[in-house]
Amino acid sequence: KYYKEIIITIIIIIISLIYNLFIRILIQKLFDKKPNKQLDNLDSHAESELDSSTLDSKIDNKFDRESEKNVSLDKQLSSAMSNKIVKKFVITGGPCSGKTTALERIQVFLRERGFRVFIAPEAATILFLNGASFDDLNIPERQFAFQQFVIRTQLSLEDSLYNYARVTNQDSVIICDRGIMDGSAYISPEGWERVLQDQNLDTVSVRDNRYDAVFHLVTCADGAPDFYTLANNEARSEGLEQARQVDKRLEGAWSGHPHHIIIDNKNGKSFNNKIEELIGVICKYVGLPSLTRQTYKFQLAKLPDFSLLPNVQIFDVEKIMLDKALLKEQYISKSDTQVDTGIVLYSFIRKRSQGGFHSHGLTTVKMLDSGEKVELKQVITARMYAMLSNYKDDTRNIVKQRRYYFLWEQQSFHIYEYLYPETDIYTLQCQSDGIPKLPEFLTVG
Repeated sequence: KYYKEIIITIIIIIISLIYNLFIRILIQKLFDKKPNKQLDNLDSHAESELDSSTLDSKIDNKFDRESEKNVSLDKQLSSAMSNKIVKKFVITGGPCSGKTTALERIQVFLRERGFRVFIAPEAATILFLNGASFDDLNIPERQFAFQQFVIRTQLSLEDSLYNYARVTNQDSVIICDRGIMDGSAYISPEGWERVLQDQNLDTVSVRDNRYDAVFHLVTCADGAPDFYTLANNEARSEGLEQARQVDKRLEGAWSGHPHHIIIDNKNGKSFNNKIEELIGVICKYVGLPSLTRQTYKFQLAKLPDFSLLPNVQIFDVEKIMLDKALLKEQYISKSDTQVDTGIVLYSFIRKRSQGGFHSHGLTTVKMLDSGEKVELKQVITARMYAMLSNYKDDTRNIVKQRRYYFLWEQQSFHIYEYLYPETDIYTLQCQSDGIPKLPEFLTVG
């Protein structure tokens, strides 16, 4: 009898171990992940007792989490393909560039046209007005701590406003008084990399992935020095030459963003003209009729000698046209459409890659009732990009390009080199409120 009990006990233990092993293999097969450490602990104690209900609960919870992820992604896709937009823009520029007045004018303009407008204040100014000193920036460790504060505060402000704007289910615009990359203009390149690494960030994620467009207002010190003043900002201390230098560093900080717009003070442009130009450009990005600037495209005979230009940013781009009919059937319900949104002509997704990092975007092109064509652009996640690629238009090729971004005389230029399905095609794109002046080193034709 004693030996029989021992044999029965051994058999029960063996069955328990086999059952536990089967459950672990099932979890790995379903989710393609390493076993949970808690399950490994259950293995080591299986000889004493196996609580099968605990394992069942873990499997159920895993299924629930995966289901929640899919539902969440599905909601994001529906939101992305619907007519409700949430845009996040950066207004940046050197000292006395007109940012404060521009923020006020933009709010009024957009709110009169039915948009919710949210402002993310400048994090650095918050610190300066509440105890920080410019002398702190002369001490390396304090400079590092200052940039840490700015990034953490900026991220929190921007993300909180973005999440709130999405909950309103209204067309919304978030305007950031400076963005994350502005900090790189006030610290050494090595120091900036250290700041990013400390926050587990990288240049592509904070420059390209966070903002739909970046609008740089050139300081009055460059082109309109008579209007330069320190009177309207207690946190400002720069003289004329220092203001010009800061402005140039800020231009360079954002060079490479796909929608980096520079608004200067050239040709006797008044301050009102400057603000009107800014508002006109913003119209394009929120789906309103454009007021001023146009996009100009030129074909180039060959690539230029990029050694003539400092700080050229190079990206590899993949562009996929989407099947409009499939997307509309799956993600755009009739109840979610607005009365006067125009006709969707086509949509595409694109992936930009630089140094092993990627950014993703969705563009929808519409024809307004006025007959004007507008583009609605938004940043999307890598997961959403992968999901939307399932709705590829099979009648169109995937287009692959290499893009070169550079600044020349306060103007941003984009050169597209086509790699697939055609090669040896080069185009130039830029935005201007008149016929743009092209660099002499470019061969158009």
